[in-house]
Amino acid sequence: MARILQGNLHRSRLAYDLLTQHVREQKVDVLLISEQYKNLDLPFWVSNGEKTAAIWVPGRGLANTVTGEVRGRMGRITFFSVYLSPNLTAADFTRKLGVLEDAIREVPGEIVIGGDFNARATEWGLPTTNPRGRAILEMAARLNLIIANEGNTTTYRRTGFGESIPDVTFVSEMTTRNIRDWHVTEEYTASDHQYILFNINEDRQTSTRRNHSRAPRWNTRRMNRETFAMLIQSTNLLSNGSPHELGERERAETIVDKTTNLITEICDATMSRVSTSHQRRPVYWWTDDIAELRKENFYSRRRAQRNDGKSNRWVRRPR
Repeated sequence: MARILQGNLHRSRLAYDLLTQHVREQKVDVLLISEQYKNLDLPFWVSNGEKTAAIWVPGRGLANTVTGEVRGRMGRITFFSVYLSPNLTAADFTRKLGVLEDAIREVPGEIVIGGDFNARATEWGLPTTNPRGRAILEMAARLNLIIANEGNTTTYRRTGFGESIPDVTFVSEMTTRNIRDWHVTEEYTASDHQYILFNINEDRQTSTRRNHSRAPRWNTRRMNRETFAMLIQSTNLLSNGSPHELGERERAETIVDKTTNLITEICDATMSRVSTSHQRRPVYWWTDDIAELRKENFYSRRRAQRNDGKSNRWVRRPR
């Protein structure tokens, strides 16, 4: 079991002093910190050049920075620490989010991302979603990341400025099954942010066994409903040519197998599957050419967004 602490120190010296004690008391294995007062002089502690995000993976881990993003690895999991300032222009926010997405996409295996995104979304407990939150959710969807936040306990609390939830934890689908006891602490931090604490079950054998036993899943939100209805209506699911010489049990099993296969084919034809592999194996139709075209599309879109961002405007996708 690995113990993870996530939080924003808001450049507070007292928060920094209390943090080290908190880490000892909670026996933290991985520390994901933003807006640190200063960097700790510890092995496997790294910070980005702006000193707005840091990560510490003591003892059995490895931490480094890649193109300005802070990441560390412990066992099978790669951790990212993120801070996106509320003062970023639309263009700078889009650029930084694009760099983060590229860095995440390069990493195989399981992923945990903890940070202060300074964005609003109903998906992590706020009443509304703003453009920044929508952009982050779209990135998470492209990367098959899941929000680990539970409930709507605020993480930012400052007298006169209200409360909010800018601190969000994202995890890969394989990892979310092993998250335990995610919660916002109520202990005094000397920062205007409360800490997030959670555990990650390291029983890989149990996770792998559970993954292999799962049935396929599809993204029903992307379903082509007209095609799905047409295929269902044009198919006689119980008439699949089962030999009459078989016994009743054998015939029933044959019909069940063929019906299951047929439904699987219809689902595959009308919607995309939800990945259940921590290795992110591509779907059967994926090719290197498609991967290259997608990469070119991402960079073209970001260039267009940067140019448009000079006027500090956001373009909403049509619904």
